[in-house]
Amino acid sequence: MSIPWLHELANRTGGVLLHDAATCSSENYGGINCDSRAILPSQLFIALEGKNHDGHKYIYEAMQRGAAGAVVARRGLCGLPCGTREDFSLVKVDNTQTAYWQTARFYRDNQDELIVISISGSNGKTTTKNYVAAVAKQRYQVAKTSGNFNNHIGVPLTLLKTRPQDEVAVIEIGMNKPGEVVTLSGITKPQISIITNIGHAHVEFLKSTDSIAWEKSRIISMPPTSGVVLLNSDDSYFKALSCQASTTIYTVGTRQGHVRAEKIQQRNDGIAFELIHFEKDRFQVFLPAFGGHVVADALLGYLAGHLLGIDPSTCLRGLIQVKASPARMELINIHGLSVIDDSYNASPESCIAAFKTLTSIPLLEKGRYFVVLGRLGELGKYSERAYESLGRAACAYKIDVLLTVGDDAKRVSDCVHANLSIQTVNFPECKSVAAFLMKHADSRDIILIKGSRSSRMEQVIVELGKST
Repeated sequence: MSIPWLHELANRTGGVLLHDAATCSSENYGGINCDSRAILPSQLFIALEGKNHDGHKYIYEAMQRGAAGAVVARRGLCGLPCGTREDFSLVKVDNTQTAYWQTARFYRDNQDELIVISISGSNGKTTTKNYVAAVAKQRYQVAKTSGNFNNHIGVPLTLLKTRPQDEVAVIEIGMNKPGEVVTLSGITKPQISIITNIGHAHVEFLKSTDSIAWEKSRIISMPPTSGVVLLNSDDSYFKALSCQASTTIYTVGTRQGHVRAEKIQQRNDGIAFELIHFEKDRFQVFLPAFGGHVVADALLGYLAGHLLGIDPSTCLRGLIQVKASPARMELINIHGLSVIDDSYNASPESCIAAFKTLTSIPLLEKGRYFVVLGRLGELGKYSERAYESLGRAACAYKIDVLLTVGDDAKRVSDCVHANLSIQTVNFPECKSVAAFLMKHADSRDIILIKGSRSSRMEQVIVELGKST
């Protein structure tokens, strides 16, 4: 990737050249990076500032690794670091984060041929991203968000890392504060915008699900463009979002939609369903995945492929190539125990969906359904209501054993005490949960492990692996 030469970059960001090396043409630069540890020769280093870090401390390290120059804040650097190379360029700006966004936006404005597909929503973003990318790869060169780099740093980075040969970029956009998703969508300028659903994820910062829905609706209520929007018609906010759209809407769902799923059946080795394509063609689909909620993600991937001009059979071939991401409804075997590792993150909606998936998997004779649940974060005033809803769901889906970790999650087990068919135990930390499972669970049981990122429920997996 090449970037605009420094004079143009400085103009675009409102910055000034503190040190203009003699070789600053676009051909001399190999891209932009904000991580000094991962800088590559000829890249430009942006010294981002955050609550817990200051990139200005690492300018010299970036230079030593071969960086061609750096973008710095006016207040963050008084002069050139000691020992600076003569060919090391510096641009000073008011705010490096803003300059980072402006650079990414400039880069996007010059990508006339690149098709950007953005994916936002409360749940299912990463899985949908994987399905969309897998389908698109059947015909195109594809770039996609790495890991969970879906925030104000990761989204611009994904754009800036695209290569000239890339034809499609699949970009996941997260949100935990008002205005964030609009800013990031303004940078990416997607031709296809996907909203998976609206739920309680990050509701502590957005105050209500109505506020979350309104933030998402701003993406699709922008001035009409040649782009399209993909929505899940099964979502409770579908109609509200549809009313806000200023461009063409395509839908997926189980009851209505341009692409629908019927006859969904969870099996021990995956999920099967019938896909209806624009009410004309029907296809039998089997995915090596767990959870009915995954079906909507797959349908969105299929529909995005269709809009990219990919034929149905090729779209389906892409879908079946997707495997579960680590710690996202991933079925693993640990010392003979069948474990569904869904420890990456959790919201009330994703927990209930996971309960449903767990209990849809047939058990061996005398087998039991175990749920190991950690705290749910970022719920604010909705936390009590959320834990109560999980308690009701545990009863409704007939969980056999509910193991909670910490005082917050204990509120779920408190809600099911009246149900004598559910065994509940609370633990102070993950290690003691693992010890309990090794003693009381066996190969006939299926164990679901779930919790917010902050609860670090993956430690249960780690401790189980240590057991003998």
